[in-house]
Amino acid sequence: MFSEDCVSRQNDDGVSRGTDAASVFDKLSDKEAGRTRAVIAPETLESLELSMKRSIVMVVLIAIVAAACSASEEAAPSETPTTEAAPITTTEAPTTTATSTTVPSTPTTVTSDEIETSPVVSGEDPDVDAIVDMYDVVFDNTTSFDEKAPFITDASGLEETVEKYAVAGESMGGIALQPDSVGIDGNDARVVYSLLFAGNVAFSDLEGEAVLTDNGWQVSREFFCEIMILARIGCP
Repeated sequence: MFSEDCVSRQNDDGVSRGTDAASVFDKLSDKEAGRTRAVIAPETLESLELSMKRSIVMVVLIAIVAAACSASEEAAPSETPTTEAAPITTTEAPTTTATSTTVPSTPTTVTSDEIETSPVVSGEDPDVDAIVDMYDVVFDNTTSFDEKAPFITDASGLEETVEKYAVAGESMGGIALQPDSVGIDGNDARVVYSLLFAGNVAFSDLEGEAVLTDNGWQVSREFFCEIMILARIGCP
């Protein structure tokens, strides 16, 4: 162990060898600081201090502005874009008219039951033969208006009706009225006939009529138009 006298010895630098390390470091720090002050001029130190202060102020201002912007964004309500619904357009589907074949309804013309009829026998009675021939011309869809007109009591204005009847007959394969039995009483005649489509009997035992005029045996305009109406043609 060292005696207490060793503590009081000093070296050439004036530093006590027994001095603790802390005091030595303090003195060395003071020397370094003195050297630094000797190297940097006072004006430079002031300039550095001023720059540091400005930098600090700028940092503070930036922090304040950033905080204000963040608060503003949080406070602003979020706008949700509204989407307008597109208008609904309803398109009506086009109407299609189907072309159908017109089938005449069953005729209901009835003459007086007081006139008795007999089956048609060709060549037996000239009047009966005339009535049969007249029906063949008037109600056959293939004959023209000029051919029909002499056998109708009033044929005025029926030209278009006859043309339509011809077209309707073509679509059916032909239309005709066939007298099956005839009864005559003076100037009136009762005719029981069959309605033929394409040469075939479609309806039978139908009641028709004929009248004797100065022009011979004819059908009335009313009866002719009844047949045209039943054929879905009509009369003026």
